[in-house]
Amino acid sequence: MAAIEPRGSPAEQDRTVAMLDARVAAIPLVSRSAVALGAPAFQEPFGRFELDGITYDRPEDRGRTIFNAVTPGYFDLFDLELRAGRSFLESDGREAAPVAVVNESFARNFSPDRDVLGRSIRFAGGADSLRWFTVVGVVEDIDVGGGERIPRERAYLPLGQVEVAGVVIIARTRGDGAVLASPVREAVAEVDPSIVLWSPRTLADAHDYMIRIPRAMGAMALGGGVAGLLVAAVGLYGLLTFRVRQRRRELGVRLAMGADGRDLAGQTLSFAMKQVLPALVLGLTMAWLIAPILRVLMLGMDPRGLGTYVGVAVSFLTVSLLAAALPAFRASRVDPAQVLRGD
Repeated sequence: MAAIEPRGSPAEQDRTVAMLDARVAAIPLVSRSAVALGAPAFQEPFGRFELDGITYDRPEDRGRTIFNAVTPGYFDLFDLELRAGRSFLESDGREAAPVAVVNESFARNFSPDRDVLGRSIRFAGGADSLRWFTVVGVVEDIDVGGGERIPRERAYLPLGQVEVAGVVIIARTRGDGAVLASPVREAVAEVDPSIVLWSPRTLADAHDYMIRIPRAMGAMALGGGVAGLLVAAVGLYGLLTFRVRQRRRELGVRLAMGADGRDLAGQTLSFAMKQVLPALVLGLTMAWLIAPILRVLMLGMDPRGLGTYVGVAVSFLTVSLLAAALPAFRASRVDPAQVLRGD
C-alpha cells in the first residue's frame, strides 16, 4: 500500500488514477490491485449521512458510518462477496448517475424495514459532493478486528465520482510485499514523474502506524495506574503499621484480658477497608464520567463495560488487602507480657 496525490483537474486526476491502476496491476508480483481513498481501518473517513425517506430533526440525529471511495477492483482485492445488486463498473464515472455500495451491517442496521437497494444516501463531510448516491449493491462485511465496539457499517462510492486530495494504491502480492515498493515507484514515475509516492508499506504496518499514538498513550496510562496503585498500597501499609504501633499497649491489654487475636486482625482489616472503599467508589465514578474520552485509548474495548470496572475493583481491593495483611497479622501477635513489662 502506498499513498499519492494526483495532480491537475478532476478529469486529469481520473485519467491518472486509471493509468496507475492499470500499470500497478501489470506488475508481475501483483495479483490484484485497486486505488481508494483509504485502506480498511487506514484513512477511512467516519462521518454522518442521510438516507432518503427519513426526516432528521437535528443534524446529530443522522446516522454515522465509515465510508470510502474505491475503484471497481477494490471488492475483489479484499475478497468481498457481492450479496445483492451489482458492484461498481468502469463506467461509473463523473458523468454517470451517482451510485453507492453498502455492506451487510449498514443494510441491517440502517435500513431494517426495507430493501436498501434503490435507496439514496448523502454524506456530510469528507467525500461529500452534496449529491444523493443511489445504493446499487450490498457486499459482505470486512473484518478489521478491534473488538465488538468498532463500527462495522461501511458505504463505498466510486472513486471517479468524488473529489479527493489524495489516494492510496493497494496491491496484493504473490510473494513478499516488502519488495513491491520499488516496482510501484517505477510504475508511478512512468505514469507521471511529478507525483510523489510516500509511505509504501504493508497493510499490517499501516495499521500499526495508525494506532501507535493510542497504544503509547494506553501504555503510559497503564503504567501510571500501576504506579499509582503501588503508591496507594505503600501508603496504606505505612498508615496501618503506624496505627498498630500506636495501639500496641491497647492491643496487648485486650489480648491479656482474653481478646481473640483474629478479632483484632479483623478490626485492622476493617479499618483498612474504610479507607479504601470510599476512594474506590470515587475513582470508579470519575472513570465512568470520563469514559468517552478514554475510548480512543482502549482500541475497541468498551470503557464502560462491566468487566472493566469489576477487574479494576478486584485488583484494587486485592492489592489493598495484601498491603493490610502484614499490619493485621502484627496486631494479632502483640505479646501482652512484653507490652506490660514495657509500661
